[in-house]
Amino acid sequence: MPTPRFPDAETLEKWADEGIGYIEKMVAYMDMPGVAEDMKKLKDFTDEVRRKYPWVMCG
Repeated sequence: MPTPRFPDAETLEKWADEGIGYIEKMVAYMDMPGVAEDMKKLKDFTDEVRRKYPWVMCG
């Protein structure tokens, strides 16, 4: 739907296609298995801190 921000349907479609390309490139650069492993390590660490030092507020 055209609005002052999106002048016409063709421009909106062009911007949407460009956005999809940018998102696909960002996802390709991400190391999702590495991110998941880091998150698991962080959870293990905070669980250990909570076990050893229950008065410490973490995560």
